[in-house]
Amino acid sequence: KGGTMRLGSFRCQLKEGSLARRAYGKPEIEERHRHRYEFNNRFAAQLQSRGLVLSGKCVGRELVEIIELPDHPWFLAVQFHPELKSRPHEPHRLFVDFVRAALERRRARLGHDDYTAAQREAEAPPAQVKPDEERTPERAGRVSRPA
Repeated sequence: KGGTMRLGSFRCQLKEGSLARRAYGKPEIEERHRHRYEFNNRFAAQLQSRGLVLSGKCVGRELVEIIELPDHPWFLAVQFHPELKSRPHEPHRLFVDFVRAALERRRARLGHDDYTAAQREAEAPPAQVKPDEERTPERAGRVSRPA
């Protein structure tokens, strides 16, 4: 009938020198889970011998929380839900680091001038949106449908 539900907040130890450690800027984090999946530790040695980095493990258990591919510009996969701790004006650190890496890669590919233009565009204030009462239900995403 499936694995045991892993629900709630759990501490995770981050590997020194990993993308995850750089993104968080600290050796230990706490993240929220809601899933029935786990990394199969029987394959850990084989996967590590082929380059997979097990960069985050649950404190007090041998559960893998984060994996990385070091030969990829930015590949980081997690068992937890970073979107649950992200807010519109305070995005999760992994999302911020992913965007930073994408901008750096763009800068390297396109050159400094193009990067500066893209950065200015990204830092521009968002377009003004009319309050909901001034918008039609269709534009606000509240379309009435017959029952």
